[in-house]
Amino acid sequence: MPVPLSVSWKSFLRHHRLFPKVFLGVLLALAAYWYASITGNQFVYLNLTASLPRGIYVSIPGTAYRHDDIVVYRPTPEVEAFSISHGYMKEETKMSFLKLVGALPGETWEVDDERGFFIEGRRIGTVLMKDTKGNEMPVPYGIHVVPDGEFLPYTKAPRSFDGRYEGTVPMNRIITRVVPLITE
Repeated sequence: MPVPLSVSWKSFLRHHRLFPKVFLGVLLALAAYWYASITGNQFVYLNLTASLPRGIYVSIPGTAYRHDDIVVYRPTPEVEAFSISHGYMKEETKMSFLKLVGALPGETWEVDDERGFFIEGRRIGTVLMKDTKGNEMPVPYGIHVVPDGEFLPYTKAPRSFDGRYEGTVPMNRIITRVVPLITE
């Protein structure tokens, strides 16, 4: 005969301290999904890539973007075509990227094959010539100035498909600014 389990909720919560946070996160994600399905306004985003910490991000209002804000944006048609042709995304995927705002209009960024990727003279990281499949990466070598109405997306992950490869992105392609809710 099986031994009955006599675990109280207090005992369970004491030994599983993350449970309330995870439960609340799941509850909020379900509420956000329900809200988005009714209104058509998405405000919860899931990041499964290594560009930024994997997890759940929530939209916050505002359009005055600052350095290191995390934004969700639609890639340009050229970047979307490149991503599909190189197998980074599937054609039927509603494509959006989650990156940091690295440089704003009038600021400089540089890609140098020997020294790496720089924003306003600050070294961000390396630049890879090929992706994990051996495909050539579209590296925009040289010193560049961010044009009016655009921004440079970046992350510190060297394999992130960001500004070091795609260049600047028009601000009107930004969907929203987000903050992490639950990340690894």
